[in-house]
Amino acid sequence: MHHSERKRLEELLASLDANERQRLFKRAAKLRGSSAGKRGKSHKRSRKPRQRVDHDEVDDSRLDDAMRRRGESLHDFVLELLASEEAASFDRVHDMSNRESADRDSATATPSSREGAPVVDSVREGTVLAIGPGTCEVLVEGERLACVLEASIRKRQRSAIAVGDRATWIEREGPPLVTAIAQRSSELVRMDTHDRRQARVIVANVEVVVVVTTLREPPFSPGMLDRFLIAIRRGRAAPLVCINKVDLIPPQERDEAEHDLEPLRALEVPVVCCSASTGAGIEELRQALSGRFCAFVGRSGAGKSSLLNRLRGVDMASTGAVRERDGKGRHTTTRAELYEVGAGIRIIDTPGIRTLALGAIDVQELGAQFPDIARYARGCRFRSCTHVHEPECAVRSAVFEGRIEHARWASFLRLIGEDAG
Repeated sequence: MHHSERKRLEELLASLDANERQRLFKRAAKLRGSSAGKRGKSHKRSRKPRQRVDHDEVDDSRLDDAMRRRGESLHDFVLELLASEEAASFDRVHDMSNRESADRDSATATPSSREGAPVVDSVREGTVLAIGPGTCEVLVEGERLACVLEASIRKRQRSAIAVGDRATWIEREGPPLVTAIAQRSSELVRMDTHDRRQARVIVANVEVVVVVTTLREPPFSPGMLDRFLIAIRRGRAAPLVCINKVDLIPPQERDEAEHDLEPLRALEVPVVCCSASTGAGIEELRQALSGRFCAFVGRSGAGKSSLLNRLRGVDMASTGAVRERDGKGRHTTTRAELYEVGAGIRIIDTPGIRTLALGAIDVQELGAQFPDIARYARGCRFRSCTHVHEPECAVRSAVFEGRIEHARWASFLRLIGEDAG
């Protein structure tokens, strides 16, 4: 591998989030083990024409050859895998009509365009549908176009580009090149779990972020929901909470379930209760999203992809069950992707999130998320009261007297980095 190519791949690997890097290393280790077993067998391998493959498929023979050329450095093998996946992402969206169109264009191309010079009058814009390592797919006049990212975007890929962005691209020899991202009207951001200084944009330019959650399987997490609502407001989008799997709630537990939703109703956040399994509430959800650009977010196993399938009426996104041993969901959606659902609805389905780091939060910002606490905070002796240890704190008094639920106070303190006693 040429030094400049290795350096580019090193930068691309460093730009990926921790989950994506972990996936690459796991797959590389598996392929390396398979390759080591094959090396003991001497046989000629017939060369077959390369076929178009899915996003997660790679040319394993290329990796086998790389292993024979070098030592068994897992890091080197990961770089080879990354290069293969980068190339495979283009094959995924090219069909016969695209190739025929490219042949016609090349027959009439000027010498400069054949040499790879950008065609200046072909600068165009489209919506980012999906993102891969150093690549993205852009919707252009109803068709998916596989593009590569310009170096400055690729180096900051976690924050510089997200599904939903408006991307400017240019035609050239080979895959089109994305050169710029338009200013966003909204964005949903979380901090990297391994580097809290690094922001990661989950989706961009959506009008509504739908937090898909459940009251059972997996259990309801009010703290996680609080984090999502704060992140949504920060990003200038409107929140909507979708309670999925309501068919799993026994009749005798429904009063308790309604109690869990009271803080949401106090925040005047729209709530839709439904079941992707039975279809209950799906039409209400469809009406709430009609004509809007949305994103589905939430924990693994909450049923985001199942709801998407119900809304569309076809199986267009993979789904999985909740693990029995710990009640947590399995990751079935591996990357964010945009879907047309009908009735003017566009939805970005995102991978499950088990933790949502927000970065620094001040007490005033939390007041909007906790109006019950903010109401009593007006009676605190100190305007800057954190409601943890200051004297004459009206919030702590309300908690001890039962006027504020202890769980709400504990959630508030967790968000500002304190622990409730």
